Amino acid sequence: MSEIISKPLDFSVKSKSHSQPIMRMLKPLGQDNVQLSNTSAYGPTEISINSSVYNLARSMLMFQLNVGAPASGNYNHIVDTALAKINRITLTDQVSGALVADVSNVGQVASQLRAAVSFNDLQSRPTTSAATAAATEAASQVYQFENIRATKKADGFNIAGDTVGAENPFTSPKYVVSGAQNSAVVLNYAVPLSDFKFTALALDKMIFCPTNLTLSIYWEKVNAYASEGTASDNPSTGQIDVSGACTITNIGLNLYNEQNMSIQASLTEKVMSSGLSMPVPYLSTARATMPSSDRHNFQLNLTSAYGNKLLFIANSPFSTSAYHSTKSAVGNIETYNSFIDHIPVLYNKGIDVRKGEQYTVANKHYLKDSAIQSPSQYDVDFHHYDVFAQGFEPLHKLDGSVIAGLDLTSKMSVYQWEASLSAAASYTYLTTVCGQKLLTINSSGMSIV
Repeated sequence: MSEIISKPLDFSVKSKSHSQPIMRMLKPLGQDNVQLSNTSAYGPTEISINSSVYNLARSMLMFQLNVGAPASGNYNHIVDTALAKINRITLTDQVSGALVADVSNVGQVASQLRAAVSFNDLQSRPTTSAATAAATEAASQVYQFENIRATKKADGFNIAGDTVGAENPFTSPKYVVSGAQNSAVVLNYAVPLSDFKFTALALDKMIFCPTNLTLSIYWEKVNAYASEGTASDNPSTGQIDVSGACTITNIGLNLYNEQNMSIQASLTEKVMSSGLSMPVPYLSTARATMPSSDRHNFQLNLTSAYGNKLLFIANSPFSTSAYHSTKSAVGNIETYNSFIDHIPVLYNKGIDVRKGEQYTVANKHYLKDSAIQSPSQYDVDFHHYDVFAQGFEPLHKLDGSVIAGLDLTSKMSVYQWEASLSAAASYTYLTTVCGQKLLTINSSGMSIV
């Protein structure tokens, strides 16, 4: 039994070791600007993180997107999320070559993992009331990942390129930002690495690595997130590739460094003597494009290559349209189900979209208190989650550093997806597998297995 002393009677002297951060700007190796292509990804842009004590999750990736003026009479339309501009991001140990983090299809994965963004975090992001995007660097505003505002019919296509009924307003990420007629668009972004959910980049720990790391960014092709058209309020009207030159400039990493000498010495001694090991989540993605049909099915072999444990699987049908490919909606799907080794993960009779079961039965519990607030928003931001590391707890509360989930080391399992559609359609399904691996930092550097 321990004694509890009330605060007015507690005169004990306490000391606290706390962080004293300083943000240090790291610039890319080589040029800090790139010329983008409408049809192919570009990269990598590489930033070297030298040996020191730092926190990756609290560091910020900075860049500026510049889209040139459209054809005469047209408007530029750009998906507003910062991560839509990134195709792939990796973190590599320069000595061992170990790939500590590797996320492909970044924009679509960020859309998929919106359930992992808590509503409180969503509300804390910067907002703007500007009706159109800035046309010059001086007038541009800084966004963090998403521009938040109340969405209703009057706001047009804020959520996903679709109008939303006035009876269903909700606070949401603005999906599309548009420029003025005949005007260029300039957007500045400051992206916390914590936005790369369920990766080592989002590890909110002070760490010391004796070797240098390389952060590599591969920039997404422009027509995955931008287009121009003849209407100011509908990106689908007269939609074509952007005709102006597109560049990414002012690239840098604001690294969250530790100044407290006591913390520096303690972490350095720990790593160089016994080392540190901790479980961390690790994301992998797979894509399956279904030909036009009213029946879609595919499967994915789950092996220890994904990790020692399986935390969750997220699955989403994305349009095969070239423009704004981060949009996922339930589309023509009427019923669907997911299986592990031919056994339904959640519901033996399948999930009936016509009855709204994709929300009420299958996913509402994972979305609680997240950036997806309502069935109307979920219909235009549709993702299905199979979670193995916790019960029906919200996804944003899942702690990837706690050992849990389905064991992948003893045998291979098979994940299967089956869907029936009301009419034939072609979708590209993105399956994101969140496994759990062991991150080790010692005198030889950083590795993950």
